[in-house]
Amino acid sequence: MAPQQSERKPATTGSVKTGMTMTEKILARASEKPQLSPGENVWVNVDILMTHDVCGPGSIGIFKKEFGQDAK
Repeated sequence: MAPQQSERKPATTGSVKTGMTMTEKILARASEKPQLSPGENVWVNVDILMTHDVCGPGSIGIFKKEFGQDAK
């Protein structure tokens, strides 16, 4: 017999009050949105950017091409 799945309930603290993962809550708060959905694009200010050795240079190249050499 499989264990019964409980329904995800909204958070009761903080400014984000919807049933989201921790990552979704962090990004929702940073983007000043009450809720995010998987696959949604948002703009946020970050303190640190980390990337993989193989994928980083290509991603940074596309970012600079799209938003300019001085984009941060």
